[in-house]
Amino acid sequence: MNITTVIAAKLLAEFGISSKIENMSYCQNSDGKTVLRLDVEARPPLVLKLLDSMSRDWETTERQCVFIEHLRRNGIPTPEHYSRGGEYCLERNVLGNRVFVTLEDFCGETPERLDNTLARSAGELMARIHRISFRDNFKIGKVCESRAAAGFKAAYERFVRLAKLAEESQIKSVRYPHRLCKKPELFGEIIDIYKRRIAALDDIGGRLPHGAVHGDYTLDNFTLGQGAYVGRLTLFGFDSAGDDMLLSDMLLAGLSLAYDSPVDEGVDRRSLFAAFLDGYRSVCPLTHDEKVAACELFPAYNALSLSRVANTPDSLEEIMLSGENCDRADAKLEEIYSLITADARQLFASELFTKD
Repeated sequence: MNITTVIAAKLLAEFGISSKIENMSYCQNSDGKTVLRLDVEARPPLVLKLLDSMSRDWETTERQCVFIEHLRRNGIPTPEHYSRGGEYCLERNVLGNRVFVTLEDFCGETPERLDNTLARSAGELMARIHRISFRDNFKIGKVCESRAAAGFKAAYERFVRLAKLAEESQIKSVRYPHRLCKKPELFGEIIDIYKRRIAALDDIGGRLPHGAVHGDYTLDNFTLGQGAYVGRLTLFGFDSAGDDMLLSDMLLAGLSLAYDSPVDEGVDRRSLFAAFLDGYRSVCPLTHDEKVAACELFPAYNALSLSRVANTPDSLEEIMLSGENCDRADAKLEEIYSLITADARQLFASELFTKD
């Protein structure tokens, strides 16, 4: 949407703010979302969001804002949201479109790289959010469809597709002048192990803590703060917030953060996840049932991560579809097999391995 300062000023006035807009810039203007940074006279910058009402409902958007404010009032560093008449989400007609409008503080620029210190702080912050969400039985009212969960689902689907291609390529043809790998049977074994590990939730999932979660826990939604937020890891961007199993949210978000974030050359991404996990458990130690479930879920999530299966030059999909090196494809498959069969008890139930 092509929003002018005149339109933005009218929307600010809806929230009781009459300050002059000195500068306006787009943070996002796609996918049914327009996000504007507004530098206004005599007050800190603001963020104005216009969300397409065709792609979301008002109740969910309002509930997400209530969740943010509930967290903020319980000590979580997250930008203050503004309201009118007790509502944070205003439904308005802008340029002929019905949109949901929200207004919040601008809390700073996002970090460029993930390191161990930031990963640990991110784990601690997620744990504090989970603790408040579970303690207060806070629910958004919709199932969370997080970016991390969507990536894991896409990775599994692409892995199943690669399994089919690998099998087809064993018979030489015009389409497959060379085999895509030499050990297609490993695909079937990996898929069987994956199903068994995920099935562990059938028995225990109902006993695990659930609650409202952020839903897009990535470096893009963190800042190190400015103004009232300076010096504190601050979280924003709750547009995907929903309800989820807290353990699954922690594992998927932690793995995505550790393996998909930009990092300095030479950084061991395993150490980033370990730092994230240490930070989380320093605030929220896992329950017995969560430890049992984590020992099954973590190997599956880790082995079939999107960056390992596709989307990177070193991924299984890229190696196989290049058709140039069967041995590299087999090595990648063996790496995935090793990860999905790994014993995660040392990571999640280390007390079992301590010496008397």
